[in-house]
Amino acid sequence: MNETQQELTYCSTKSSIGGTLVYQCDSNGHLQGLLSHYSPFGYIIMQCKLNNGLLNGPYQQFYPDGTLMHYLTFRDGLRDGIQIKCYPNGSVYNSSEYCFGLRHGWYSVFCPRGQLILRKKYTMGRYFD
Repeated sequence: MNETQQELTYCSTKSSIGGTLVYQCDSNGHLQGLLSHYSPFGYIIMQCKLNNGLLNGPYQQFYPDGTLMHYLTFRDGLRDGIQIKCYPNGSVYNSSEYCFGLRHGWYSVFCPRGQLILRKKYTMGRYFD
């Protein structure tokens, strides 16, 4: 192992809201890699990637049947990239884009059948008509 690599320890613990958290820690106690939250029945509730304890990469939440509920991307703990929220039937409820933690780009809302109901444009957190 070279000096830039650190040994990771796999851990699991009971979640305060039920179920089990499975994660990795480096020798400094920072959360690293994949963090997964499983329900008491064993299905996946949430999964995200961490680097030095900060969200970094995709973050996903799931309905009990495994359908995607929420998808976001993070960079160094800030929302950065696409965010999608879904109805239980799997269709998109809303989508938006973020840059450095600020809404940036299109924010769109859809009805459960997929028709667009609202669309707004944001630039670095500010809404413009």
